[in-house]
Amino acid sequence: MKIKTLAFGLLSGMLFLAACDKDQTVTTEDDATEAKAPVLGEVNFVFDYKGILLEFTSTGCPGCGSWGKPTFYSLADQNKDKVIPMAAHIKYGDPMISGVSEFFASNRTGSKYTPQIWVNDQTIMVLAGGGINSGASISKAGDLIKNMSATTSVGLGSIMKIQDGKAYIKYGVKLKADFAAGDYYMNTYLLEDGIVAQQASYANNPATHNYVIRQAANGPWGNQITKKAGEAFEATWEHTFTEEIKEGQYLVNILWKKVGNTYQPVNAVKVQ
Repeated sequence: MKIKTLAFGLLSGMLFLAACDKDQTVTTEDDATEAKAPVLGEVNFVFDYKGILLEFTSTGCPGCGSWGKPTFYSLADQNKDKVIPMAAHIKYGDPMISGVSEFFASNRTGSKYTPQIWVNDQTIMVLAGGGINSGASISKAGDLIKNMSATTSVGLGSIMKIQDGKAYIKYGVKLKADFAAGDYYMNTYLLEDGIVAQQASYANNPATHNYVIRQAANGPWGNQITKKAGEAFEATWEHTFTEEIKEGQYLVNILWKKVGNTYQPVNAVKVQ
C-alpha cells in the first residue's frame, strides 16, 4: 500500500513539472514575439503638397563639389517649405551609393550625368558651350518650384518606432475621390543627414553630406496602387528596416505615378 502511494505521488509530481515546463516555454515565446513587433498606431495622413528637389551627385565628381552641392544646398534652404531635398549618390566609387540611388538615377530621361539637379520629373540644367549655365539653371529651378501646385488630394503619412536599433514603420496613402485615375506606387525611403566624407573640388573638406538616400521599404518604387476614376483609396503597409538605425536618419514618403517606363513624383512628405 505504501509503494502504490509513493508511485502515485512521483507520477503526479512528474506531470506537474512537465506542465510547468510547458507553460514556461509558451510564455517565453509569447514574450519574445511581442518584443519583436511593437504596436504601431494609426497613420496620420498629411494633405500638404511638397515637391522633390533631387540631386544626382558623386564624391568623385569635381563639378558636383564646385557647383552641384553648393547649388543644391542653396535651393534646398531657400525652398524648405516647398520641397523635400534628396541626394542620389552614384558613380566613381562613392561610399554613399545604394541600390535605391542607382534606380533613381536610371529613372531620369534625356542626358544622364553628374552634377544634375531635378525638380520633380524635370531637370533644372541649362547647358551652354559644353558646360553648365549656372544662372539660367538656378532661374529655371525657381520657376519650376514657383509653378508647383499648392493643393493636393493626396494624403501621405507614416509612423516609425525604433526598437533594438531597428526601425519598424507603418506607412500609407489616402487618395480622395476627385484624384485622377492611374497607375501609382507608394513607398517610404530612409534618408540620412550629417555623413562626413571627402568631396572632390568642394571648398570645405571633409564635407558634410545631407539628404542622402539610404534604403527603401519595398523595392525602388513601392506598393502598386491602381486608382479608379471617382473612387477614394486608402491603404497602409508595414515594414522593418533590418540595418541599425543611426542618428540623423529619417523617413520620406513619396507617391509616384508610372508614365511609360518612368516614375514621376506626385507628392511627398518628410516624417522625422
